[in-house]
Amino acid sequence: MMGKLSGLRKPTNAEIEKKAQSFISSAPSQSKEPAKQPKVREKKFERHTFSLTQEASQAIDSLSCLPRTFRSSRSDVVKAGIEALKRMSEDEVIKLLEEVKNT
Repeated sequence: MMGKLSGLRKPTNAEIEKKAQSFISSAPSQSKEPAKQPKVREKKFERHTFSLTQEASQAIDSLSCLPRTFRSSRSDVVKAGIEALKRMSEDEVIKLLEEVKNT
């Protein structure tokens, strides 16, 4: 004699959705205060594209590897170069720029 196999049909998407919503709505809420809006960050950096010789690119890579106690990026090397130029006199900067342009 065979037993009854009633109730073994595959549930429909609507039935699954109803059960899921029931489960979700019965869960306790973890937040008692409204969600905070994320802070809007000011853009700190701009991307620029410029060309380098292979020698200059390798020099940047070598300089970025010099620090042993922190990580230094290629951008950090360029920023450091700008800071070094800003500390030089105008005549020194012009002379250096002329040298670089003529090589």
